[in-house]
Amino acid sequence: MTINFTPIPPHHLPILGTVTTYKLIMVTWSREMWQSVVNRVLRIIIPGPFGMHFASGVATVI
Repeated sequence: MTINFTPIPPHHLPILGTVTTYKLIMVTWSREMWQSVVNRVLRIIIPGPFGMHFASGVATVI
């Protein structure tokens, strides 16, 4: 029996997350600081072993 694995199309596997913090030093970070952190996470994920399975990455700081 042969099992063939293929990447899951990105429109079938949305990955969503939320971060909430109550640490005073992080609560006072500006939107730009948070966007910088989120962009850095995306830059780490994309070249990693699972990066080729992502069609795109979007992060929003609200």
